[in-house]
Amino acid sequence: MLVSERAAELVRRDRDVATRLRGNGALGDGGAVVTRDAGIDERMRSLRQYGWGTKYRVERAGGRNSRLDELQAAFLRARLPSLDAENARRRAIVAAYASGLRHPAIRAPRAPGPDCVAHLAVVRSPSRDALGRHLAECGIGAVVHYPLPDHRQPGGEEADPAPLHVTERACREVLSLPCFPGLADSEVAAIVEACNAWTP
Repeated sequence: MLVSERAAELVRRDRDVATRLRGNGALGDGGAVVTRDAGIDERMRSLRQYGWGTKYRVERAGGRNSRLDELQAAFLRARLPSLDAENARRRAIVAAYASGLRHPAIRAPRAPGPDCVAHLAVVRSPSRDALGRHLAECGIGAVVHYPLPDHRQPGGEEADPAPLHVTERACREVLSLPCFPGLADSEVAAIVEACNAWTP
């Protein structure tokens, strides 16, 4: 992050400062908050990422996700010609999981249709955390999208939200397997093998 000389000087004088970075080196809209105050630092870090206190847990109202700037857009535009091929590769990976996962305690994803971008390869298991630990021990990165449903987020509007049993069960069971275009067929096969070999 680039911080203007003036902002750096104010911090050296024990003053907090917020500055826009356009004109100070940023490509597009950007900004910085520079502070020595731990409370301000924690609040700003939370607000820049949805209001999260911890990953996937909204604890502060007013948070945003607005990180796309022109530089990122330029990179995305440069990648646009490969989008169809990347989506096809992700579909092939999810299809391999759908056909290869045979563990009785793992619900495999459905084979994707031709219009699916297969952004995530989500499996479900009532023993999701144990499966995640097993995969980590095998050197396989799997993540939970999302562990806490929106209606249970502490930063939400509802003081006493109604239970949504299907949603809450899904949040306890979902686990996303690796699914990115650069994943080799041999790696997909190893992930399938590790899942099928798991002992809950």
